[in-house]
Amino acid sequence: MPLACRPWLLSDPIDAPCADISFSWRHDGKLRVLMHFSLVNGGLPNDLEIVLSRAIALRWAEEAVYSIAQQRLDPVPKLERDPWRGWTYPLLVVEDSDWFKGYEGLSQFSDRQHFIFLALNDVVEVMASPIAETRWVPPHDV
Repeated sequence: MPLACRPWLLSDPIDAPCADISFSWRHDGKLRVLMHFSLVNGGLPNDLEIVLSRAIALRWAEEAVYSIAQQRLDPVPKLERDPWRGWTYPLLVVEDSDWFKGYEGLSQFSDRQHFIFLALNDVVEVMASPIAETRWVPPHDV
């Protein structure tokens, strides 16, 4: 059965794909995800920093190994503006995935969301609080 997913919409619309994703666990217990949009030729000028709190699980895969098409997401949200029309939207929220259900028994599971962050080279899945801090940062501003 296909999984329901929707785009995770920020206040600033995203109209381009992301090249790479890096992430780190911060000393304050938050997960920092940096989506490198600026590395796409003709894409967005800045990168997106996402700081998630209360993350309880993360998995990463190379996009070539882990295709979003194999995850049976239906429908897969797409970018809507040229020249990237039809490309998969890079920030997704997934409902009722088997991976997500596998963590429901944990006491710290409540109020978590399953996110998928997509790039040309990476796929990162995270279970964390749906409340996140986001900001656009200049390239290499780490």
